[in-house]
Amino acid sequence: MRPRLPLALLLCLGLLLMIAGCKEDDIEPPSLGVSLPPETQTGAGTLGFLIDGKVYVAITRSVQIDGTDLYSINGSDAPNKWSLAFGADSITAPGSYLINTFRLSGSPLFIAAASFQTLTDTPCAYYSNISTHTGVLEITRLDQANRIISGRFRIKLQGACGQIEITQGRFDVKF
Repeated sequence: MRPRLPLALLLCLGLLLMIAGCKEDDIEPPSLGVSLPPETQTGAGTLGFLIDGKVYVAITRSVQIDGTDLYSINGSDAPNKWSLAFGADSITAPGSYLINTFRLSGSPLFIAAASFQTLTDTPCAYYSNISTHTGVLEITRLDQANRIISGRFRIKLQGACGQIEITQGRFDVKF
């Protein structure tokens, strides 16, 4: 009978080399494979962002327009673990705008500049108000004929649970 030591040693050495060759970037993030939607300008119906490196992708999203230049963008997941709303006025063309107002879906009232709410075991609400202007909305496409609005956003919000910063936000929706 031949000794199996060389084969076992080779297998262990190969496994060790594979582990040593892994980079931290190769490890799957805690969001279990969920990634931000790509930045598109086709009306693809996407909205996603990061909070503390965690990916949030909206399952439901909507855009409300008051008049011709105030846009309120809303998104949430299902079954209602979180919701996000933000908006800006005087949007007439692609460009950068301060996030300064939004309207909750179906409500006639303008509430705040932005809102993020968690509805999990520890519910929390984060807001910014119109006077603090803690967010920027960059419109990359505003197509009135095809009713498409696309862009990027970033927002800092404060709440009873502390402060959060939403980064790498992107959306591409029809209105």
